[in-house]
Amino acid sequence: MALRKASPAFWDRLAQEIEGDATSDLFTRGRYATDASMYQSFPAGVACPKSESDVAIVLEMAREEGLSVIARGGGTSTAGQALGEGVVLDFTKYMRGIGAIDVENARCVVEPGCTPAALAAVLEPHGLFLPVEIASAQSATVGGMLGNNSSGLRALRYGAMRDRIISAMALVADGQRVHFRAIAEDETARFPGRDRLLDLLQFGEAHEKDIAREFPLRPPGTPEPPAYDLRALLSYSEDQNLARLLAGSEGTLAIATSIELKLARLPGTRALGVCRFADLGGALRVIPKIALLNPTAIELLDRTLIDIVAARRDPHAFRLLQGDPEALLIVEFDEENPVDNTRLLKGLSETLAEADKGRFPLVEIIGENNRAALWQLRHNAVTRAWRMKSAAQPLSFMEDGAVPLHRLAAYGAELAALLGKHGVRSALYGSAGRGCLIVRPVLNLRHTNDRERMRALSDEMAALIVRHGGVLSGGHGIGLARSEGLERALAPGALRLFADLKAQLDPGFVLNPGKIIRAPDFDDAALMRAPREAKAADVPVALTWEAEATPARALEHARRCAGHALCRTAEQRFVCPSFAATHDERDSARGRAQTVRLALSGQLGDEALGSPAMIETMALCVSCKACGSACPFGIDIPKMKVEALAAARAAGRFSRAQELYANLADYTDRAARWRWFLALRDLLPGLARFTERKLGLAADRPWPRWAGRRFRAPVEAEPGPRGLVALFADTFNRSFETANLRAAQSVLEAAGYGVVAFTDREDGALCCGRCAYDAGDIEKARAQATRLSRAAAAYAERGVPVIGLEPNCVLMMRDEYAALGLPIADPPPVLLFEEFLARRIGDGGLSLPLTAIEATVVLHSHCHERAHGVDAHAEAVLRLIPDLTITPAPPSCCGLNGLMGLTPDTLDASLAMAEQALFPAIRKAGRDALVSATGYSCRKQVQDGLGRPARHPAMLLDLALKGDAEIVG
Repeated sequence: MALRKASPAFWDRLAQEIEGDATSDLFTRGRYATDASMYQSFPAGVACPKSESDVAIVLEMAREEGLSVIARGGGTSTAGQALGEGVVLDFTKYMRGIGAIDVENARCVVEPGCTPAALAAVLEPHGLFLPVEIASAQSATVGGMLGNNSSGLRALRYGAMRDRIISAMALVADGQRVHFRAIAEDETARFPGRDRLLDLLQFGEAHEKDIAREFPLRPPGTPEPPAYDLRALLSYSEDQNLARLLAGSEGTLAIATSIELKLARLPGTRALGVCRFADLGGALRVIPKIALLNPTAIELLDRTLIDIVAARRDPHAFRLLQGDPEALLIVEFDEENPVDNTRLLKGLSETLAEADKGRFPLVEIIGENNRAALWQLRHNAVTRAWRMKSAAQPLSFMEDGAVPLHRLAAYGAELAALLGKHGVRSALYGSAGRGCLIVRPVLNLRHTNDRERMRALSDEMAALIVRHGGVLSGGHGIGLARSEGLERALAPGALRLFADLKAQLDPGFVLNPGKIIRAPDFDDAALMRAPREAKAADVPVALTWEAEATPARALEHARRCAGHALCRTAEQRFVCPSFAATHDERDSARGRAQTVRLALSGQLGDEALGSPAMIETMALCVSCKACGSACPFGIDIPKMKVEALAAARAAGRFSRAQELYANLADYTDRAARWRWFLALRDLLPGLARFTERKLGLAADRPWPRWAGRRFRAPVEAEPGPRGLVALFADTFNRSFETANLRAAQSVLEAAGYGVVAFTDREDGALCCGRCAYDAGDIEKARAQATRLSRAAAAYAERGVPVIGLEPNCVLMMRDEYAALGLPIADPPPVLLFEEFLARRIGDGGLSLPLTAIEATVVLHSHCHERAHGVDAHAEAVLRLIPDLTITPAPPSCCGLNGLMGLTPDTLDASLAMAEQALFPAIRKAGRDALVSATGYSCRKQVQDGLGRPARHPAMLLDLALKGDAEIVG
């Protein structure tokens, strides 16, 4: 159907008609213009349905408006399956429910937006699992997996989604509700869309001979063709189940709103063996023999991935890398009887010895933890191979061809030769036990010659796959990247059958046009992402990116996001807490990175970087840095947020709240004199609402209480028996929690140190610049950071260690100072209090006369400590206290940092982040448990959200020193 832009009135009406959300602003459209592929296509708008009726309304209104409808899962597809110019349906925000679980019959029903990781967590206590286990399980969706006919790690034993689908409730293009399922020959029961299914069966009967000829039953070890499973229409086929039509259809035939799945029982035992080879060909040649042992998985890693594993220096990899192999095969068995697994491993060892004459003995992986660690190693290596810090990138176009096992070695050799002929690098890996090799040639699509090379490679790779009797996709789907290739891979009769089936269910091409049928050229420049971002827009940047304060460098950083959406998960808590709280693409690290990329490349209009829409995009970023440490590409969203705030400030768009926060260090001493008056804000009715209107600080968030007793350490002091240290009184602790500083001083003195104040001898108190930086006042932050760096260097010259309490401030000197254009000192100029003490424990130089505290303490580490790998120190130090039971809180974010959680528009999300893991952990420990948190904002969040005090570790150590203080949880 002809595509055109929808009118603003259409979107207003759609937003009113559905329960869910509908929007068509440029920034939202930009976030949905990409996935994990090389493509970019701005949709007309996005709808997030809450129910099947919402989907029906979208379909009806889109048809009337002349728009197509594209169903989208997690946006993790590598071939552009969920991109298009129509209305994108995002099921992940609301329609992610898990319905009835039939444990006895191993079945369940889910909504399409449910992630396989969420489903696995619910099924595991029942001893069940969905055995289609894909690398993107944390962020992909079951609906997307159905559309792709995903296969996954253990498909060799358990099959693909096509083998797991029992039925699906779906809407076809005209809005009719159809229950896709198997129909018995004599069945008379009525169900939704029965007439539509009977029409499909008549279609199958009319084309029975053609279908049998074009899609013959394939022998074991031969991959099934992608796209439409027309054998599901044959009356005599064991696979006659019309739900199978949806597996691989990529949302082009119908939109599933409820999916019934066939599950498997979790195996009682698993066994894992790693085969090493001197060359890739040797690994490929032995796979058919290994497959005869009936393993659950055979995964290949080539030299590229082995080098990535070796660079990580993981202890689990040591045995695997002995002998410097060129290829690895990870082979898994999961027989119910452990004796059978042992027998199969013996058979594997014998097969390997026969194949390579005993050069590399089999490496058995003993223990469930070690097996899990090995699979994680493989996963990490694969994700590292997805992206490079260069303009040339590994590209997914003809990426996952699969051939019969007996042709695999020849196919692999010819594929490697083909890449060599074109002078292109690529890793070769994947589920080789199914005849599938993943190949992602490294090309720079900003260059015409590389685009021409991609075209030649794609054509020759497709021909190679077909010549070896293979299929274009072994489980990643067809999408924009491979739909054109179907014309080469399938006979004209097969293509006509596909077109006729499409016309049967969607004659107007409303559903996801351009996929499978009537595809555009896969290398159409209008669809490519790279050429549009070849040059950065003339956008001034305030921060240093890759050693340069230029928009080009900032754009290069934003381009690192490959769109694989490892950040889009609610199951792994320490990834992106804002997305876990809202399930909104805007609030994911991917959504933010792509928005910044579009802004810096000029695709969102002038002044987009500092626009209100960009500030809204960044509003719920709590700057936890999980994106930088958890993302394999090191995307730094907090830095992008500051860049956006700085651009807004330069344009004169900054709030009173931002000004108050940026200048906190300047006025805090004066404010302390008015502490009693400021405390009235939370006591007098109406005053909190008044200050919210005037200052922009949430009325329901109590203000911090300024400390009455100031902290004053001497500027000069005599060294103790172990020397002299300087204590950094950061803005937060010297303003609101001076007791922490006094406790730290007491502990350090008891440890044998003289304690002096860390000050600038000319200007007095120092500030790291954190508040100004987080509010986008870069010049102020740089000036404050420069003063502190100069003072720290002076103390370092005197041999006096500087110690600080607040991770937000201390660790800024190891990271954000580079963004401010300042050198990062090595060793660090300031150590965290717990870090300093833990080092003394390590070298045997710490002795504290601590008395027992018979209590349990829930210990929460600051996010920045986790990001910098120093989060273990607090627990090590608190373990010095006799009888204190330490319960570490699950790695998670408290949800409060900077202005995130202090303003009315961020308060609810802030508390929702705390409810993901921290608050439940504290409640579970009971009212008598103590709470300790290293960060000021974490302690305030616990106090405000739960009404319970949270103490800095220094306070607990000081209490143990005193020995007579009553401690109340």
